[in-house]
Amino acid sequence: MSGNRYLLDTNAIVALLQGNAQLIQSLQNSSWIGVSVISQIEFLAFSGLSQADRQLFGQFLQRVEVVGLAADDTQLRNGRSDRLLVFFSLSCYAFKLG
Repeated sequence: MSGNRYLLDTNAIVALLQGNAQLIQSLQNSSWIGVSVISQIEFLAFSGLSQADRQLFGQFLQRVEVVGLAADDTQLRNGRSDRLLVFFSLSCYAFKLG
């Protein structure tokens, strides 16, 4: 495992669920993947979602951690000193926090 921990925004979630190969490859050996509760709400609020989209998203949520509004940096790092990588936008750039 690479030990990298990733927090995905809504655009990255959409890209992942659409099968973005670059993002899938980056996340394959991660030690933790999370999404914000805000991203969860944004995704589910999209009016064009089909029932299949909702089911796929539900399966995805079972495999990641949904981070609540009260989470802080210490909780996200889970006592670890490594950095949290955040994926944003469909181009799948990442930047390091901390």
